[in-house]
Amino acid sequence: MTRPFLFLLMLWPGSQALACTLSPVQLHFSGPDIASIQYQQGLRKDSEEPFIRAIVLYKDADMAVVESRNCEMENYSVNYFSTSGKVDNSRLEPLLAPSPLHGIKLAKPLLGQLPTSPGIKDLSDDVSFAKGQVELLVSRQSLEDALTPYASLVSISLALGGAD
Repeated sequence: MTRPFLFLLMLWPGSQALACTLSPVQLHFSGPDIASIQYQQGLRKDSEEPFIRAIVLYKDADMAVVESRNCEMENYSVNYFSTSGKVDNSRLEPLLAPSPLHGIKLAKPLLGQLPTSPGIKDLSDDVSFAKGQVELLVSRQSLEDALTPYASLVSISLALGGAD
């Protein structure tokens, strides 16, 4: 009597791991301003997508969290926490280098479109990509009122693929 139940349980959609066609991008960062890097990988609990994450700590106490999460779509995000409130593009460029940005065409350079004051910009309509949908969001948040050592957070989030 338990065998049919076990068979039905194996067929239940939530009981199997998500079969992905894409793998996360391998992350590797180095540079004279970097104090330490911690790499993590696994499956996200909310989506069961495999991810690779790098937590980059800089000598001036700034921090970046970079995540590659690819399964059926390419997802790449950079979250840069600044103690001074300023963001140096020379730090963002290497963090974006492993991203799938090379596969899209932007109307204007990405780093020139980062918000200079708190807010979010949806750059999705300014992007050309021949292989499906694109979502490109950039934002800046003030963290000065938060109980953190950081003054601001700049986020860049890119999602490529999926159905049109």
